Amino acid sequence: MRDACADLNRRLAWLQLALAPGLSPRIAARALEEAGGPEEALARPLAWWRALGRAGRELALEAHPARGDPGPVLERVAALGGRSLTPEDACWPRTAFGALHEPPCALFVRGTLPEATRPAVAVVGTRAATPYGLRVARELAEGLARRGVVVVSGLALGIDAAAHGGALAAGAAAPSTVAVLGCGLAVSYPPENGSLREDVARAGALVSEHAPDVPPERWHFPRRNRIVAALARAVVVVEAPLRSGALITAGFALEQGREVLAVPGPIGRFSHEGGHRLLKEGSASLCRGLDDVLLALGLEAAGGAPCSPALPPPPPGPQLALWRLLSPDEALNADGLCRASALPAAEVATALAALELDGRVVRVPGVGYLRR
Repeated sequence: MRDACADLNRRLAWLQLALAPGLSPRIAARALEEAGGPEEALARPLAWWRALGRAGRELALEAHPARGDPGPVLERVAALGGRSLTPEDACWPRTAFGALHEPPCALFVRGTLPEATRPAVAVVGTRAATPYGLRVARELAEGLARRGVVVVSGLALGIDAAAHGGALAAGAAAPSTVAVLGCGLAVSYPPENGSLREDVARAGALVSEHAPDVPPERWHFPRRNRIVAALARAVVVVEAPLRSGALITAGFALEQGREVLAVPGPIGRFSHEGGHRLLKEGSASLCRGLDDVLLALGLEAAGGAPCSPALPPPPPGPQLALWRLLSPDEALNADGLCRASALPAAEVATALAALELDGRVVRVPGVGYLRR
């Protein structure tokens, strides 16, 4: 049995690899396979690391990975109220990462990760979502969370935000949603989702493979998507054009043997071409609603029951005026509601807050409000 000191050294070795500048998951995986483990890889000379390959920024090692000190990063993570996980930790998602070819060497987590035994579904799609896509994503996520299914997504604008919001609306006592970030825990990106980000941290978990202050970069998001797919037993593509990160997530899911479902949309609509291609190729199953997702997970169907009971209109006054202006299919922001209702901005803000608390409207960060 390994003693505590040996376990600590091995954990620190994983963190050094995770934080080595320029070390990609692909090269880290090669190093671990050839060397046999993190400590063994760190003991290899720099020339051995260079021989693993170079490809511009991705492989531009600035120093030998063993020279890094994870101490300051761990202190920063702790100051943010987070913690670090490595394959040496009991709560490391071993089963989820079992089929992932290039798993992260460490994760930085803020919030509470769901138990590994709970089913999870990734709900993903385009940032430029239509009201139809936003509504479907939110309803699916809320229905899943009410059935005890964890909703995983990437905290982007559009479909991701609607999915997280739907899971939070279920009000589950256990962690209901996990957001995998393309930046560090200390970076609020996108800024429009700042308040949603905090809600996810309280009712679920924020997860990143990056050090806390690492900003978002274009190449981070495809890397993030492999973790989104790995943490879920199924991936639902709600709305995605042909060039979409959601299709990258679906591809990773298929590589890992996960179920992929796609929501159909109007023929010829650009934002649904990616999902339609998955369906045409047979890569995805048809998702007509919550029951299809539950059945893909091997769970009992909900029988078409609505996610939540319909609420009556609010009493006469500003709330009723705003409620009548909203619809389930077309989001309006606060400025648009001010213009349409001729009510003062402060009165609109107060009425919207009350409607949201009552569950009569839902807020989609960066988009606006929809009637429930």
